[in-house]
Amino acid sequence: MRKFLATIIALNRVTILFFGIVFSLAAFNVIASAQVTAVSGSAYGYSLSVGLFGGPPSTRGPIPTVTLPAGGSAVPITATAPTGSAIVGPAIFFSSGPITVSTQGTIGATGAATSSTSITNINTSGAEAFTASNLASTCTASQNTPRSGSTTITNGTLMTDNGNDINGDGDFTDPGEHPPVTVALPVNPAPNTSIDGHIHVNGAQDNFRYIFNEQITNPDGSLTVNAAHERLFGPIAVGDLIIGQSRCGVTAVTTAATVAVGGRVTTPSGRGIRNVRLSLTDSLGNVRIATTTTFGYYHFDDVQVGETYILTAASKRYTFTHPLQVLNINEETYQVNFIAN
Repeated sequence: MRKFLATIIALNRVTILFFGIVFSLAAFNVIASAQVTAVSGSAYGYSLSVGLFGGPPSTRGPIPTVTLPAGGSAVPITATAPTGSAIVGPAIFFSSGPITVSTQGTIGATGAATSSTSITNINTSGAEAFTASNLASTCTASQNTPRSGSTTITNGTLMTDNGNDINGDGDFTDPGEHPPVTVALPVNPAPNTSIDGHIHVNGAQDNFRYIFNEQITNPDGSLTVNAAHERLFGPIAVGDLIIGQSRCGVTAVTTAATVAVGGRVTTPSGRGIRNVRLSLTDSLGNVRIATTTTFGYYHFDDVQVGETYILTAASKRYTFTHPLQVLNINEETYQVNFIAN
């Protein structure tokens, strides 16, 4: 009989030790998660706003355009144009072959938004400073990774000076004349790569600046990527030409994480007490109930992190000197214990 009792006591100790190991390993810091509740995205091929000789601005575009609804779209929303053309008066500012723009995005725990543009054969007119066989921009945003954008220029060149042919004979060798200057463009320009240039027009010099892979963080946190942005400083032509714009953004709401909270109710000698009623009350007065097991253990699942709770213990057979505990929950714990009188 004594041997049997000793075996039972040993098994109880092993059980208690087992639960102690399991519960201590279960404690961990909890990080709140985020849900994407809305997405934003848009793209267009080109847009021009320019005034000539001090006159009011004339606009061309944006063409073609796409816009992502706030609820998102799991499939790409696309638009195309067979050619691009932006002409104001006698000046040709942009021409191209086919243009494709796209945007898509989804909400939820893995929500993201992506927009892109692709433009082929820029400068089909042969009269522009910027030439490329293809120009593309991409913008991506999600709640798990930082916003990012990129621009790819294929076979790109920029004429930073169209040359000064004073007498118009085409040789650029007479006194005061100089030939055109053209620079090769990088395939993947760094964000906001800026190159200045000018053109000679009837004895006047018109100045411009090209910004490649222009990246702008908007007030709402979204990102705009302009594959190319020509700023026209005049004095003849004043305005802006944007080629290949992609915009993307997400709205993420942090949701409070939940954890398990538990412990043990024992006698002063450490023996577990069964059928003790534990009441967990939140700041709004909502009450949850748990009952101890044969060995006195209890727990509550899905307890919200960052909240304050009142936990009370009540038993028909036992009383407690301290039947109430105030809990500030920041992580999972199984160490909220009560000792009966």
